[in-house]
Amino acid sequence: MKGISALEAIEVWQKEGVLTPEQAKLLKDSLQKKSGDIGVGHGIVIFSTIGAVLVALGVLLFIGSNWQNMGPTLRILVVFTGYIVVDLGAYATQKRGLEKVPESLWFLLSLMLGAAIFLLAQIFHHSLTFWQGPLLWMFGVLAMGFARKLEPYAFFAIPLGLLALGWFGGGGGWFMDDQMQFLVDERGLRPLLPLIGIGLIALGTVVRDRVTWAEDSLFKWGTLLIAIPLIATTVHQEIASWFFETVFTLKQLLILGGVFFVIAISLVKGKMHSDISKIALLGVAAFLVLPTLHVGGEPLVGAAIKDNLVLFLMHILVVFGISLLSVWFGIRTANRGLVNTGILAASVIILIQYFSWSFEMLHSSIAFILGGIVLIALSIFMERTRKKLLASIHTS
Repeated sequence: MKGISALEAIEVWQKEGVLTPEQAKLLKDSLQKKSGDIGVGHGIVIFSTIGAVLVALGVLLFIGSNWQNMGPTLRILVVFTGYIVVDLGAYATQKRGLEKVPESLWFLLSLMLGAAIFLLAQIFHHSLTFWQGPLLWMFGVLAMGFARKLEPYAFFAIPLGLLALGWFGGGGGWFMDDQMQFLVDERGLRPLLPLIGIGLIALGTVVRDRVTWAEDSLFKWGTLLIAIPLIATTVHQEIASWFFETVFTLKQLLILGGVFFVIAISLVKGKMHSDISKIALLGVAAFLVLPTLHVGGEPLVGAAIKDNLVLFLMHILVVFGISLLSVWFGIRTANRGLVNTGILAASVIILIQYFSWSFEMLHSSIAFILGGIVLIALSIFMERTRKKLLASIHTS
């Protein structure tokens, strides 16, 4: 019988139910910390990934520079030949027992798939709309993800899905004005991004123990879609009103319905650490619904913040409090990513407020001196706090 590595044994035991995903992750982390060649392994991944990206860029540049001189048959042959060559390279390196290089080549195939989709559409004179291309690309990346069972594929597929969803219904072809409008204006995804984020987190609890390679990516993208809009609304009083302005199109209502449906499934079927996780999910979802409520055609919360400085300050404190709560919740659930995100979000809010309130002094040297001191002190505080909090998770 062919021997298997420790990491492969952990994967087998996890699939057989001997180990939980949390236990498997702890064992993998422990193996990586004990491994003497971890730096070399990371270097191989970095070099092979850079090499794969360079190959992809070279192929695209070659095709782009010679595309006009090729006939349809030669164009199709070039597209498929490049894809097959990389496929064979990934297969050959994997059969030779290499671990790092073939994964970079498999991921390169996912990148080349996107180029192939749009090039073939151009060859056959099929005018892809904005949403069709990313949707087909996403399906291909997910198929590769299910085959390889690695997180990068899920992390790459999620933004492709968001682009397809945002552009859906936005016109008949490329470079149409309404394509961009349907992605970023009040008729698109912009006002719904935080709710989509909590929907992704809820979906992460549903796929936990089922599609383990996608769980972390769903949590990361969900947290990002929640954190960035909320932090952005603390910059200026008018941003919240602009960001959450929506006209509640049929597509937006269907998206909201889908988010609430996923949250409901999560509460019933999701794998959560405790009942406090369900309470937190519901609480965050309810909080994120508030900015989308409209009165008189304007966002209720955004309009109130825009016209009242005291309410704006209260809003800043609430968002800052949420970032601190995410740190506390990350400790309770042993989620290192949530702890890091909460600390980073709180620090960014502090910096935003420092520069906002000291803007009038920016012409003088004292502002730069104070700013430098604040940044250094905040960096020291962040590093010490992060180490203590992560150590408390490790020992608990």
